Amino acid sequence: MLLTARANEEVKEQKGSVDWVMSFSAVSFQCPVNCDACCRRSLGPSLTVKDYKIIKQNLPYSNFADKRAHPLFPYQLKAREDACIFLNRKGKCSIYPYRPFLCRLYPLQLHFQWDGKLLWCLEHCPGVGVENGTYFSESYLENLLWELLEIEGETFFNDLREYVLKTKQFLTPLFEIDRGMVYSDWQTKNRMKDIVWEMFHAESLERLTPRGRLECIVQDLLPALEQMIMRKAVQLPGENKFLVGKHILREAYKQYQGILPVLSSESAARERIHLEDLKKKGNIVYGAESGATIRYHQPSRITIHGFYGRKIEVNTAELMHIPKITAKASLIEGRYLNEFQRREGRFGKESTDLTINSEVRLMFLAADALELKANAFTIEKGKEMIGTEEINEAIWIVERNLSWLLESIRK
Repeated sequence: MLLTARANEEVKEQKGSVDWVMSFSAVSFQCPVNCDACCRRSLGPSLTVKDYKIIKQNLPYSNFADKRAHPLFPYQLKAREDACIFLNRKGKCSIYPYRPFLCRLYPLQLHFQWDGKLLWCLEHCPGVGVENGTYFSESYLENLLWELLEIEGETFFNDLREYVLKTKQFLTPLFEIDRGMVYSDWQTKNRMKDIVWEMFHAESLERLTPRGRLECIVQDLLPALEQMIMRKAVQLPGENKFLVGKHILREAYKQYQGILPVLSSESAARERIHLEDLKKKGNIVYGAESGATIRYHQPSRITIHGFYGRKIEVNTAELMHIPKITAKASLIEGRYLNEFQRREGRFGKESTDLTINSEVRLMFLAADALELKANAFTIEKGKEMIGTEEINEAIWIVERNLSWLLESIRK
């Protein structure tokens, strides 16, 4: 339900240029016929004051929203039976001409980076990446932005930027140790994220799925780098806090690169043994931060929820036999996970304060859910390899549950 972007040269001249970045690679979008996935949520979208007033003007006697404590989106559109109250029986929006700001923007979302640049994020759904869709080019996004500015006004966007940047302090948590917390500036933290992605593409890990690669990073690769960083970290006076700047990270990583090939090779070998154990025992097994093994004993059959509400019942042992994944499907999954961590605190303070350890753990849980679900869809279709259809459907579902995954990390 994306707003049709249109050029408006007069508005552009008045507002000037706006710096932005994208968390995703260029992609196309088009609403599939008879798709109402974006309207089926347990919670309705948040509303600006202008959203609320426009809907109220058109539906003066309707009790359509609840108040919420937010300075810029002070209302929440009501939902009924896990769907927007304005979704009619034909699966169409009954207030489409005056639908809310966030609905007009979908599947794009606006956020702001630590440096104040506008950050375009993307929510994945069945319309993302389709052939013959509208291409999210630079010019398209520019035209869309000016049209949104016309609707809400420049003041709203300035207030949104100020609100977001308040959650992003100059010093941000980098990782946690037994003795306290290690902090860095945002540039150093973002460089650490890039390094994690360099680990992800280590030659020894190439034969593993994205989930397997991330488990190696969580268990072996990242802790080793953190140990090297801590040898150079600066302790802040009188507190159990340490500071790491870009120079310290650069020196530690230069030393770390010398051991990365051997470290990743050994970790990959352990991961392959671990996967064989999963197949033999039919249990879902994770490693704890302490190095201990956590086993989740599952029933003989598991129900996997597909998109559009369908349910798939699969044999647990069969589900643990993760099949091979096609190169294209693996690439799609890897790109999604990379994009996922580039959204920079899109879910508010809860995700802004995550350490690198927690962010990588969150990516691992997302990849774990992706591959288990994609495998269930592969079994359902009688295929031998996870393909693009299966991984894309898994992404749609995981995207809907990111808040739950984040909550599990924060506990």
